[in-house]
Amino acid sequence: MAAAGVRHVQAEELLLDWQSSGDFFLYILFCRGLPFYLLLLLTLRTGRRIFFHFYFLYCGFSYGVQAVLLTIQYQLAGVPIYAAQIIPQIFFYVPALYLGYRLSEDHMDRKKWYTGKERYRLAAASFLLWTTGIVLEWYVNPFIIRTGMKIFL
Repeated sequence: MAAAGVRHVQAEELLLDWQSSGDFFLYILFCRGLPFYLLLLLTLRTGRRIFFHFYFLYCGFSYGVQAVLLTIQYQLAGVPIYAAQIIPQIFFYVPALYLGYRLSEDHMDRKKWYTGKERYRLAAASFLLWTTGIVLEWYVNPFIIRTGMKIFL
């Protein structure tokens, strides 16, 4: 139990001294960007929603587990710390997911299926929103997390 407490204190010190770096940007790009960009390519190619359904399940599970773990670790203070972890980028990730989901309208219904230019505009807007979210998560989020931890811990 004491080792867990030491690791907990070391993790807090690491987060409070965190600085954004190029390696962290590449990590976020590979963890967040690559799956979403591949999802967009699959959607442009097939027009099926099943890929987005699986991605929504993955996102819901991973964000839910993170919220539960922070709440268990920090009790009630874990809720605002979790909110601080997702605040800036979530405002770009959610619209990007919505545009990508709209891109995956069932192609059997011609009224909903977008034409070539409209599809590529939706994909480009979704790509740009997601990339903006990645940049915010890389550069702005460490400052917000640090501030949240100083306030709530």
